[in-house]
Amino acid sequence: MFKNTCYILIWVMTFGVAWGQPNCFYAVGYSPSASQVRICVGRPITMNDAACTSFAPDPTRLYKFFPSMTATPSKTHTYTQPGTYTVELIGNVPAPGTGNINSIRTDYVVVLPTPKPKIRLMRCANRQVKIEVLEFPPYDRYKVDLGNSITQYITPSTNPFIYNYPTAGTYTIKIEGEHALLNLANDYCSGVNADTTLANTIIYDNLSVIASSFSVMQEGPASSCEGKIKITIPQIFADIRYEVYFSKQGQNPELLATFENQNQQNVSFTKEKLNTLGQTYQVLIRLQDKCGNQYDFTQILLPAIGSLPLEVKKLNVSFDLENNLQISWKATSQAPEELRTYQVVESNKVLEQTTATQILLKGKEKQNTCYTINFTTTCGVQTLFSQPACPMILRISASSIKERTLQWNAYQNSDNEPVLAYQVIKYNAIGGAIDNFSAGSNLSYTDSKEDLENQVILYRIRAITASGEYFSNVVRVERPAQVFFPNAFTPNGDGLNDTFFPKGVFIKNFQMSVFTPNGQKIFESAVLGEGWDGTFQGKPMPQGAYIYQCVIEDFIGKKIQQSGTVLLQR
Repeated sequence: MFKNTCYILIWVMTFGVAWGQPNCFYAVGYSPSASQVRICVGRPITMNDAACTSFAPDPTRLYKFFPSMTATPSKTHTYTQPGTYTVELIGNVPAPGTGNINSIRTDYVVVLPTPKPKIRLMRCANRQVKIEVLEFPPYDRYKVDLGNSITQYITPSTNPFIYNYPTAGTYTIKIEGEHALLNLANDYCSGVNADTTLANTIIYDNLSVIASSFSVMQEGPASSCEGKIKITIPQIFADIRYEVYFSKQGQNPELLATFENQNQQNVSFTKEKLNTLGQTYQVLIRLQDKCGNQYDFTQILLPAIGSLPLEVKKLNVSFDLENNLQISWKATSQAPEELRTYQVVESNKVLEQTTATQILLKGKEKQNTCYTINFTTTCGVQTLFSQPACPMILRISASSIKERTLQWNAYQNSDNEPVLAYQVIKYNAIGGAIDNFSAGSNLSYTDSKEDLENQVILYRIRAITASGEYFSNVVRVERPAQVFFPNAFTPNGDGLNDTFFPKGVFIKNFQMSVFTPNGQKIFESAVLGEGWDGTFQGKPMPQGAYIYQCVIEDFIGKKIQQSGTVLLQR
């Protein structure tokens, strides 16, 4: 610190400072009155000092282009770093004792940075190219050499820039950043490293040209789990989005791969462990350019089909007397061991997975639905689903003591066998068959056959096909107990209506009492057919109205109390 200070004092004392005309020198191409000039990194600047008349002759003048502290007679200087710099003109007078004359232009030269332009090239269909400047500063504009003897400029108001080539082909595109110099000629400059070159850019007519080179090949298979396809994309361009989809027959497409913002050559990948059981596969490669154009390239594959089964056959559904739904199917001898797992599906919901060929389900007697089954291999590959099998669901639409109306849906198995005939089977309360009726091809039947013995009746429907017989759910019908009391009787010994007793059906237990109008019990019986003969303690009761009370219990445990009056006539 001390040394530097002394050095400065000695310099002042030795040389002295004589100020000449201020700012009498300036950059060539700029106004002499300009307070600052602009130049790009790597580009030269030349000074004009003709107006400095009080300075020493031209050969003896020196320049300092800061930050350099070395004076030079050259009026031209090239800056290698961006920044704001001072320029000093020194009139180097050789006569002893006269000292130096200098003039300083402080912060006079602004050296502008020249980074490589950050751009995004987007090619589109119809030979269109879109060039987007991602970071517009520090440049004022960008010069675009399109590689076909045409030059265009990108400004903030025209960013991104869109151009349609007259013909498709391969072009070298060069984008160069430029600064406005703001000089007398309104020139622009571009410094070192100020350009980005995109060599061998393919401009295409439409996306189908690119898509046509894709290939999808089938490899194998040797068994149901070893199917494989190979997808090859010869070239991937960064400005095109690639989506590769794979789908099986009847299933939603699966996205296998996405490529975007990357350049690659000969991209290949495989889809393995495919089901070879006859499904049709589809590979779709979707191309989307940055202008919103889209093209789908699709290839359909039909894998080799061996002797393996395509779907489960002989799927049937039938209810037992306990209303368990039995779903059964026939195992195929063609299926290898890897296909021994079955999946039972109800309305798109997996109910059970099993290695057996039948299952029992509870609580399905009121669900009017269908069932399908498919194979699931040990490698996770699924076969086609079987055709649906739909059980018969029986319903009683109307019921009385005398008749019952039954309705049911048509039976359907996976093989769509026609039903030869429907039968109505009638059971007692403990499941013993007591009757059956033919309904032919009808889906309803009215049972009006009198039955005074069975208070509880069970019904189910039998569907007869060529391969067997299958049953609906069991519907239980409980008929109410019935009891009838006459409103008068005539105990005169003529054999007609001589006693008072009720008649009824489905009565298990019976208790009846008869009372006088003042409440005296004069008769009691626990036998349904045993009536009151109009006497009390062996003596005839007088003509008039008497009160009866009765309690009965039916065969399903329901108790009924009934009371009324009966007229005794003599």
